[in-house]
Amino acid sequence: MLVVLAVAVVEDDADGAALAGDAVQGGGGALVGGGGQRLGALLRITDREITGPADGGDSVACDDAAVSYDLAVWDGDRPFDNRAASSTYDELYERYLESDDVAVPPASRIVAYVEALVARYPDDGDRSVVWASSPVIDEASGPIVYLVMSYGKAEEVSEFAAALAREHGLVCFDPQGECLRS
Repeated sequence: MLVVLAVAVVEDDADGAALAGDAVQGGGGALVGGGGQRLGALLRITDREITGPADGGDSVACDDAAVSYDLAVWDGDRPFDNRAASSTYDELYERYLESDDVAVPPASRIVAYVEALVARYPDDGDRSVVWASSPVIDEASGPIVYLVMSYGKAEEVSEFAAALAREHGLVCFDPQGECLRS
């Protein structure tokens, strides 16, 4: 069963887990809804489980591959701001990754980038703890590659992926945060 949740992270608890829900920070640290009521149905989210309500409740184990962090890396001029980057990303994604037209082989600079990336973080198929979608090169088309990282490794791998993109003269963009990565 696949469940998709749309939530806003509103606070980190003491052990680094996120508390999420339709809430704002109230006085005294209580999480309250827009009308001032205390929310008892908040979710507590870590990279291994989702528990709700936040004060103790049933939990669901999460496969890291089911929770991902994504980056897009492309060959081209670096956009001057996040809005321009988002627009460029949308155009490239639609043209090269979403299109059912003719498949476009990845550009040589993208191939070199992916090879360097998987040399550090192998995409060993079903056993991968890093990649939620592998082989990584299958997510590349023309001048763009879409990287889908397992959430549990996202911080480490995304930092390396962004630095490597910079070394290769490529643009790195976070489509979920709609911002350039440097």
